Amino acid sequence: MVDSERPLISVVVGAYNEEDSLADTIQSLLGQSFSDYEIIIVDDGSTDKTAEIAKSFEDTRVRLVAIDENIGLPKALNRGIQESEGEYIARADADEYSDPFRLQKQRSVFEANSGVQAVGCWYATIGPDNERVATVQVSQNRDFGVNDLLNNGPGIAHGSVMMQKEAIKRVGGYREEFTLAQDYDLWFRMADEFGEGWLDVVPEVLYERRVEAHQLEKRELQRLFAETARKCAKRRQRGEDDTGLLKELSDRAQEVESRNFNSRVATGMYHYLQGNHLLEQGNHTASRHRALKAIWFAPTKPRPWYLLLLSSLPSEWREAAQNWSQTVFRAR
Repeated sequence: MVDSERPLISVVVGAYNEEDSLADTIQSLLGQSFSDYEIIIVDDGSTDKTAEIAKSFEDTRVRLVAIDENIGLPKALNRGIQESEGEYIARADADEYSDPFRLQKQRSVFEANSGVQAVGCWYATIGPDNERVATVQVSQNRDFGVNDLLNNGPGIAHGSVMMQKEAIKRVGGYREEFTLAQDYDLWFRMADEFGEGWLDVVPEVLYERRVEAHQLEKRELQRLFAETARKCAKRRQRGEDDTGLLKELSDRAQEVESRNFNSRVATGMYHYLQGNHLLEQGNHTASRHRALKAIWFAPTKPRPWYLLLLSSLPSEWREAAQNWSQTVFRAR
């Protein structure tokens, strides 16, 4: 970054008690082939050495924004965006890894298409021992309009995205009621504002997303927030206001939190999710192995059994079964 000039890209990292992983994340960002950027570490009231680690980097591109109390990721990200100087906001999570060419390749998409408001990429899922488990290849046929997001989910990893800062401001930033699924809610509002094609995807693995069992202990809560984002989007499609749903969200979250997975079930669902990614990339044997592990830890959950069935079927039967199940669930 040239002195006295504002950086083109601001990488915003929300961090809460990430002393074990933050240094590696910062190192991966400092190793970018593109040089015109800053890294803003928002320490969200950590009680460990997160802030000390961020301050230990002598590179002037690394800036620490310290918050005295834990306010949650959406508020922390809004604070980081407010403090940023770049034209573009790149996200990165504090325990994940960016490929050295990530910023350069995402920036080139904006240069080629002025109508794009955000750029994602393919990503790999990483296990607890830093092993790469599966690659998630986002379909190039997706338009990321409201209906596409309703039918197919967010599709991209939150930490892998680069966005135009003015586009984020135009839709009001992250809504702070969404302590989970804040990215899904933001994508819907971006689609509302900019229409189909607002997001493009670099068809290369430029990001590694960590998935561990303990992250899934709040799976039921995650589903509540994701479903609320969907309900809000549908209300806006009908020309209705969605603030009533937001007012109910906190109370509903407190009710659901008691139903979150215990550690054993969370481990089972971790293996299920990894197995699902493996099935998508055609590794049926590895997928079946993960399904059996998921059943061992969570035998009462139907999804691992369904994954075991799919991973054992011939390809034409498997495709028919998946098409049938998607039709049934969409009809509900």
